[in-house]
Amino acid sequence: VPGPFLAPDDREYIPRETPLLSWELGGAALNDPGAGLQVQVWEFAVVDGNRITVKPLGGAAVVLYTGAEITEVSGSFDSSMNPVIAFVERKQAKLRWYDPTQLGFVVTTFTDATSPRVTLDDKDPDAAADRDVLMFFLRSGGILSYVQQRDRYGVTRDLATISGAIALGRVGMHEYRRVQIEVLTSGVPA
Repeated sequence: VPGPFLAPDDREYIPRETPLLSWELGGAALNDPGAGLQVQVWEFAVVDGNRITVKPLGGAAVVLYTGAEITEVSGSFDSSMNPVIAFVERKQAKLRWYDPTQLGFVVTTFTDATSPRVTLDDKDPDAAADRDVLMFFLRSGGILSYVQQRDRYGVTRDLATISGAIALGRVGMHEYRRVQIEVLTSGVPA
């Protein structure tokens, strides 16, 4: 059942501008989920095509990743307020996430993936035991797919084949408490 996106995912997706910016509701500070995950809006941004930053709106930016030819970013947080970023670098979809088995951040590359978008599926405090960071993306032939944190992003699941799909727009919770994915077909949401 489609519905209106909750803030800040309700911001209009503009194909030429929005891939360089992403907004997500999160906690009071990085790595600090103590006040919950619905405290303030954070902005993820591609800066000069070679850095990805995050900052609370009105706050100071922190560099999360430095690379080259970065053309898209989508950001979220895991339950511990570790930043998770899906991005495109040199036309390759990648995911930077905190791996507790390595005690640090890792970057995973996804072949045959375009338009990666991440979201924490449910930020409600009552959902803490069941929540997951999800990364959605398109594969060849318009196949909408996703990977999830609980599988360490290693198992790809296909959701649908969408004729004419060219990119993903917004992903996030909508007012009926479901994750919603905006698929762009010829620049228009499907």
